[in-house]
Amino acid sequence: MKIYREKILEILKFLTNRLFILALVLLVGFGVLVAELFERQIVHGTYRIPVLNTHERAIPINAPRGNVFDVNGRPLAVSIPVFAVVMDPSTIFDVAADGNFDLNEAFLLFMEIMERNNETLSIESEFFISDTIPRGFFASEATRRRWLRDLNIDEDLTAARAYDELLANFDIPTHLSRDARHTLLQLRTALYLQRFNSAQVSLGVGLERNTVAALEEFSHALPGIRVAFDYLRYYPEGRYLTNIVGFINRINERDLAANMHLGYTGADFFGSSGVERAFEHELRGTRGQEIIEVDNNFRRVGVVEIIAPVPGQDIFLTIDSVLQRNIYYILEDTLATVHLNHLRNHPTIYTREILSSTIRANNISSLLIMDADGEEFPASYALQSFVWQHSGLTPEDANDLTAFRRNVNEFIGDNILNGRINVVLIFEIMAEQGLFEFAPYELARLRAGQIAPAAFLQGLIESRKLTPQMMNIDPATASAVIICVHTGAIIAAVNYPTFDANNFLPHRRDGAYIHALNIDPTAPQFSRVFMETNAPGSTFKMITALAGLSQGVITPSTRIFDGGVFRDAGRPYVQCHSRHGSINVVQAIAVSCNYFFNRVAFNLGNRHNGRTQEGIAVLNYYMRALGLGSPTGVEVYEARQTLASPELRTHEGGGAWTDGNTSHVSIGQGYNDYTVLSMAKVMATLATGGTRMQMHLLNRMEAADGTITPFVPVVEYQLDIDPVHLEAVHRGMLEVTAPGGTGAGIFRNFPMQVGIKSGTAEVAGNRNSHSSYGGFAPFDNPQIAAYVVIPHGDVRYLRASAGHAMRDILTEFFGLETGEATAPEAIIN
Repeated sequence: MKIYREKILEILKFLTNRLFILALVLLVGFGVLVAELFERQIVHGTYRIPVLNTHERAIPINAPRGNVFDVNGRPLAVSIPVFAVVMDPSTIFDVAADGNFDLNEAFLLFMEIMERNNETLSIESEFFISDTIPRGFFASEATRRRWLRDLNIDEDLTAARAYDELLANFDIPTHLSRDARHTLLQLRTALYLQRFNSAQVSLGVGLERNTVAALEEFSHALPGIRVAFDYLRYYPEGRYLTNIVGFINRINERDLAANMHLGYTGADFFGSSGVERAFEHELRGTRGQEIIEVDNNFRRVGVVEIIAPVPGQDIFLTIDSVLQRNIYYILEDTLATVHLNHLRNHPTIYTREILSSTIRANNISSLLIMDADGEEFPASYALQSFVWQHSGLTPEDANDLTAFRRNVNEFIGDNILNGRINVVLIFEIMAEQGLFEFAPYELARLRAGQIAPAAFLQGLIESRKLTPQMMNIDPATASAVIICVHTGAIIAAVNYPTFDANNFLPHRRDGAYIHALNIDPTAPQFSRVFMETNAPGSTFKMITALAGLSQGVITPSTRIFDGGVFRDAGRPYVQCHSRHGSINVVQAIAVSCNYFFNRVAFNLGNRHNGRTQEGIAVLNYYMRALGLGSPTGVEVYEARQTLASPELRTHEGGGAWTDGNTSHVSIGQGYNDYTVLSMAKVMATLATGGTRMQMHLLNRMEAADGTITPFVPVVEYQLDIDPVHLEAVHRGMLEVTAPGGTGAGIFRNFPMQVGIKSGTAEVAGNRNSHSSYGGFAPFDNPQIAAYVVIPHGDVRYLRASAGHAMRDILTEFFGLETGEATAPEAIIN
């Protein structure tokens, strides 16, 4: 009994143990839970255990854009793989829809991460109000109004009022620094502008790995902001090839509408100009996809599939980039020589004219002068005080920055000219604005009068610290072309001035740089080679000579007496620049006799009643045959050119065509208006004896799989020219460089025979005539044709300035000084 009692006591003690009781309770509870789950899921089957909801999302993978190379394989446009951070508006709008998400807090966190990792924010979106005070718009009137409309802001508000309204609309915190408020405002406007199309917005490229890790770590607090793998476009040759290569930008509405069927979206890049645009579809490649699995909070769970992108084709051009760059500096040196010669002849007056023009061209910033601090910028502050005291302008005038800048520029410019503003002060302001660096002793010597301002300015021009573009005094622009006569390949096509396309790219768009270009009177963005049209002047005369010879109006031995002023065709009369006596066609080309070619053109017509269309009709035939009045064939966009003809005169409301009009056309004046490239094409066609080739920039294309597609030269037209007539025209072009010829002074002792022609085209008003030169080389075996134009470049300080540039260009191309020539065979083949 005692044993049983002890056993029972042990059992009771165990059952009353707290651990046993707790275990029993847990067991019973678990049993109840299992029974309930069985009832709901098995018996009734209508309830499920909540599971993690996921769904798939396709993220585009951009294809690497094809590269662009010059004829020798030097890179002109490349795609560099980088990490980027992008904003996906559709995700942000989805998350923000529940009302518990603070956009400003998320953006501020993002800004903090970027700043902490020393990353630069490059928000790829329009923002046209300056971040400095006084506020100003840096966009055209139409662009400004459209932008304000898109932001639902009154279009007539001043920049300051519009800025304040945007701050209020987006609840930008007032306690932030000015820079932080501005950046946050840019982010908010960038998001708001995408509310309809939800295209991704790039916020920064070229991120370091530690930045990528930080952004991934805080991804839960930054929905819609993600790291992507992208490609950075870069132009290694910068400004020297911009007019040819062009640049890319975010696709605009018109291009998107036209290319949406090809799979383009609002987030895509598209060629804005040049080769980038002409070969957009070949360069683009095929986008890939990364299909990922994301949870309810849009966080990545896993990768489902990756579809690799296909790179775009590489484009190889006919351009020699080294030659292109060297010709750019030849043109700049030629322009600088004009101004240096002028400065040496009129040191005091021309110093004032240069500095006055430099500030009128906005290359010395009047806005920085008017915003200068007296301690840090004493020279600017002194001039600022002078402006406020004597100009009549008030601080309220600064509300319209465009008009204010213009008025200040004009006031300062006028007072530099009249001597009320000391030019030494302007040099000091240039130093303060960082236009170039001075050694302290240089300015000290200038202030003390130990060096004359003109001598100081001369040093700036000689060192190219102050360029012809910055001075903006005629001549300030130029263009030149070299083409292969046998294939139509464009070897060089140079603009002066130009700009660096890298500053236009969406990831590093420099608004201040672009604004400065837009207001630069030398128009660096204007593609002069392909778009600028000018009267060719006497470089046209070979066409008149060829027409007269081919129609039997003259023979190579026909002599015409130069009567000085040609009156037979009626008004407007044409005067020859000299009296040449009795000359034949070879001599007429060599000395550029207006009277001779007026007579030839007059004799081409029937001369009834002083009016005829017969003479101009014959000229028009040969003009067309040599390539004028039609596209050159170049792949990039070029100006539409119209022949000098009765139809053009009628279209412009000029009345009936007269023999006097034909006289002017026959010497390259009147209604003649052609691009540099078109005139180079004429020279090439003359060089080949009438074979007119299509001009082209493309050498070949190479696909990612190694497939090569070469360009096949195209013969556009074959003009049948009598060899005797061709020899007379060629001989005349050779005699241009001989004693007595218009180019003799420039090409004296030139080590190669060339067929060349000078041209001077008068312009309306008081500005200097245009200077042009065209021709081919070598004379006995033409390989290239070249053409140079310097608008307003026929000046007394360097007559026929285009001829000086032409001589240096040919010297460079054939290596006549260095012995290292650009091999024409390599380019031709």
